[in-house]
Amino acid sequence: MKTLICFGDSITETGSSPNGWATQIRNRFDAASPGVTRVVVAGFGGRHSGELLDRMGEHVLPHLPATVLVATGINDSYHQPWQRIPRVSLAEFRRNLSEMVRIIRAHGGQPILVAGHDLADRGIFKQGNDRPQPENYAPYRDAIRALAAELSAPLIDITAVVRSRNLDSAGLLAEDGVHLSAFGHDAYAAIVADYLKSRPELF
Repeated sequence: MKTLICFGDSITETGSSPNGWATQIRNRFDAASPGVTRVVVAGFGGRHSGELLDRMGEHVLPHLPATVLVATGINDSYHQPWQRIPRVSLAEFRRNLSEMVRIIRAHGGQPILVAGHDLADRGIFKQGNDRPQPENYAPYRDAIRALAAELSAPLIDITAVVRSRNLDSAGLLAEDGVHLSAFGHDAYAAIVADYLKSRPELF
């Protein structure tokens, strides 16, 4: 049986809900080819790339070799209200993500990096450097794209696909401007499923 691991932060964690994007992916696989692909959802709310790296031993390595969707960066870029530096520097984020790719490959797995959706500044998550969260997150998403090219790793660029399909980017978001709405989960599921279907060699 093939295995797909959805590994990331709260965007992935909420994907495990009945209508979440990762659950939808699982349902699509089950409907198309029952018993062929197992989908493991390993999402952890509030966790940055360093914390996810620490969790790989328990939540990723036991399932390898597998195809692993790696979706992180929002929590790394966050500036706590009392500090003017991000939770994880951009350089450390790049290092952590590179190490995740190395580990997955070293255990026979196939990493797929995910560059996430546009955020909206709705004033819910105050940033300690007085800049809006979308502005703080943008360099981290750019780093994911750059690393995918540098490491020759497959990339699902959510924002690029949203724009190419003329989807309502604001409609993707829940009220906090970060997490996904029901429409957002549907869109994520469609984007990820279409990508995986177009790249069968990744399994």
